[in-house]
Amino acid sequence: MTACRPRNRAKDGGLSLLELLVAVSLLGLLGTMVAGGVRFGTAVWERSADGGEAAIATRAATRAISRLLADARPIRRADGTLNPPVLFRGTSTEVSLIAAIPAALAPPGPHRVALGIETGPHLHHRHIVLSAVALQSDRAEVSEVVLDDVDAISFRYFGPSADGSASTWWSEWIDREALPRTIEMTVIQGEQKVVVAASVSRAVGSDAN
Repeated sequence: MTACRPRNRAKDGGLSLLELLVAVSLLGLLGTMVAGGVRFGTAVWERSADGGEAAIATRAATRAISRLLADARPIRRADGTLNPPVLFRGTSTEVSLIAAIPAALAPPGPHRVALGIETGPHLHHRHIVLSAVALQSDRAEVSEVVLDDVDAISFRYFGPSADGSASTWWSEWIDREALPRTIEMTVIQGEQKVVVAASVSRAVGSDAN
């Protein structure tokens, strides 16, 4: 009578308890790596999408501002002098002018418009603000945030010097008898830099009422 010997699971193709534990551990590690990769890819995609939307909003806002600057009106200051300066004041960080603003913000007609950067409740939160008051109206001032989360804004102006000599770029345009020929605006948002140039076609001044 032959004694019954225990079966060898390794020879039968089965898995020992140790091998099962190793397999489960490897599967868990693989699952963790895959899930982490999916989360990373999703985060990158979301950041890319947010960055793309921000870039589109920035370019749309800067184009609107460019059209506003190009519409500058050469209305002169009524100060009784023979050749009063036009109602235009431009520095490296802000500009004020006479122009028509979008109908969604105010009724048609020329307005005194100011563009500049303001700091919000938090010091790191800055935005470009448009303020406007109608020339011949008792309406209250309109104030609108044109572009949010701005790091810096700068302007420069192309035109002849006060004595009418050769045209060049200026960091200021104040108390001149004519408008600048071109107004360039640079907006910086993080790593994004947008430069737009507005060609001002009007060159003849008229007296303000």
